[in-house]
Amino acid sequence: MGRMVGHNILGFDVPYLMRWSMLQGMKVPNFLTPFSKQGRGRYFPDVWCDTMQTFACGEFGYRKSLDSLAKALNCRGKNGNGKFFYQMTREAQEEYLTNDIEQTLQVYRPMAYSFDLWSESQSTIFDIETEPKAIEIIESLAPAFKPESVRTGNLKDQDKIDAKIEDARQNHIQSIVDKAGLNAEFSNPCAIGYKHAGSFDVTLDFADGDPKGLVERFWKHASKVFGNMQGQEI
Repeated sequence: MGRMVGHNILGFDVPYLMRWSMLQGMKVPNFLTPFSKQGRGRYFPDVWCDTMQTFACGEFGYRKSLDSLAKALNCRGKNGNGKFFYQMTREAQEEYLTNDIEQTLQVYRPMAYSFDLWSESQSTIFDIETEPKAIEIIESLAPAFKPESVRTGNLKDQDKIDAKIEDARQNHIQSIVDKAGLNAEFSNPCAIGYKHAGSFDVTLDFADGDPKGLVERFWKHASKVFGNMQGQEI
């Protein structure tokens, strides 16, 4: 048996990669999605193990960052901000992504022990990093600015209201760029880190200008893990 393990992977990583693949016209293995029979039409198949959901223990809407959870479990902390991953040097990227994988593994171990989950030797730990698309592309894809969407709170002075709306207008594109890495329309995956089952080392895979190749390799590995889990060839 095997599992693909990560923090908030069902809230971000996997849906992001599914959306991005669809936008690129790529095939996504159906058996890894909520649309398969294994997903029962609503849920992801059991090949995915989300440490945030595992720690939630069934509590609806519970959220806890990887760093906060790691600190609660006396594990290593973050060594940077993933939002700026694409701006780091390659050496810094390697250090950051390796730390994220090791941190995820450290929080997964006590869960696996407490709940008799899949052992480390049966699990692939992974994490993805993204980068915004070129500003020109984001501008062409961005929705039109809507003045009525600006929250003016308790402001009564029309001049102040107009000023706030104008400020939002001027920062419309930048506000999208700031969050682009979370949106499959406005960004690309640029790196995926793995700690494969039974391996002592972290493997880092960088897009290096070929994000489709990066994602294809991810789906291929997840399919292999799923096949091992099901005792079948993929």
